[in-house]
Amino acid sequence: MSHAERLQQLLDMKRPRNLPDKDIYIDRLYRAVGEAYFCQHRLSYRLSERGNRRRIAFLMGLPVGRPKSFDSVLCNYPYKFVDVKKALTKVSATLDMCENSTMRCWLMYEMSRMLTTQKNYALSKFYAKRVQREAQEISNATWWLNGLFALMSGEMQQSNINEVRAAVEEAYEYSKKVQDTAQVQAFLRKCVEMMEDEVQIEERKIIEKRERQIMDVMDPVQSVEARVLFKKMSALPRGRRFSVLPQKTDFAGLKAERRRRCQLGLTVVPGPVRTLPAPKKSDTPGFQIFDV
Repeated sequence: MSHAERLQQLLDMKRPRNLPDKDIYIDRLYRAVGEAYFCQHRLSYRLSERGNRRRIAFLMGLPVGRPKSFDSVLCNYPYKFVDVKKALTKVSATLDMCENSTMRCWLMYEMSRMLTTQKNYALSKFYAKRVQREAQEISNATWWLNGLFALMSGEMQQSNINEVRAAVEEAYEYSKKVQDTAQVQAFLRKCVEMMEDEVQIEERKIIEKRERQIMDVMDPVQSVEARVLFKKMSALPRGRRFSVLPQKTDFAGLKAERRRRCQLGLTVVPGPVRTLPAPKKSDTPGFQIFDV
């Protein structure tokens, strides 16, 4: 990125008389910048499962653990203070005067990324959508996917699992337009897996908090019995477990055949419905087989 900034400063100093094809160079420059951002969103085969999860967490703005990673993506980022407010003002002013579509994609991507760091998720989503719209107009799948990753970053930080799934399903079609389709799809699948695990952990924390609240209102003897009961409940499968949280019973999710078919009055569950065979048709024109 430092080389790209220097090249942009060089292009800004050039006049159209000295550099007639200035727009072409700017377009190529920010296509390369888009590829640089896009190539980061990959899984590393040299890392373990935990290392890849930390890599995704770092790229998506999620909390990263304390152990130091030797991943190139984490090490190459400079550890320097960046005033986000000043950077936003500068990028916004440049965006207002920019006319090149590829450069606008980069500027809006930077706006979305910095707004996500400020926890301004609504405005960040707006700029990420604008990146996708601008990239779709110029038929640039790389910047479209970059905009989607910026959008997913905010959704993952808010733990919106449904939004992440919808974004991944939409990205699967666009990922077929780039070269590393399998690697991009593997990265997207890992993002969904991380979100599902996080949602389950949060749900378990809510259940434990509810269990503590229930035990606090009991006397000491019943509290010990309830604690033992809750431990036994936690060992059961999710479908057979009684939840301490208030919720509506979902009979559609149960696997019992009688529940699924809602045939509570029958003693024998019928098999699949059989249809009548189609009537025979003759191959001879004008001749039909009648069932008399």
